[in-house]
Amino acid sequence: MFFNNAIGEQGYGLIHAVTVLTIGFYMKKYPINIRKNYYMVLGFLGYIFAGGLNLGWYYIFGERNKIIMDYNSIFILISSVCIFMILKDIKIKNNLISKIATYIFSVYLINDHPAMREVLYTFIYKCQLFYNSNFMIIHYFIFIISFFVLSLLISVVIKKCILNKAIEKVLD
Repeated sequence: MFFNNAIGEQGYGLIHAVTVLTIGFYMKKYPINIRKNYYMVLGFLGYIFAGGLNLGWYYIFGERNKIIMDYNSIFILISSVCIFMILKDIKIKNNLISKIATYIFSVYLINDHPAMREVLYTFIYKCQLFYNSNFMIIHYFIFIISFFVLSLLISVVIKKCILNKAIEKVLD
């Protein structure tokens, strides 16, 4: 977060990966016994604070401050660790969720690809039109749900069609 201009990785590079892995190893070696309620409050406050700062920045300067909401922002990092701590002991025994979970990484990759972001955010969903709109929250939820479903369908098709053909070629 603090070396954004010097390194320019915004949480996508090696430094952030090493930082997150170090935090994970530390949490495994030295478990912290805090009630989950505190993690929920701290995680929620981190996101609210970062979002509030970002909105305030937008209204004052007319542009989004990307540093506040980047992956390596201290607010996002702390909130992410809190969410991890809340969810780490949950055991889900649901076949539908288990099947969907196998596609989540590909949904992430579709979202993370710059060309997909440009096409989806700008041309299909026209997110820029809703920044100052009263419908921003509604648009936000419609975008999230429809994007997730669309990406999930793309992932299923890729897995069923392309991978099955590749396996057939290997077996032949």
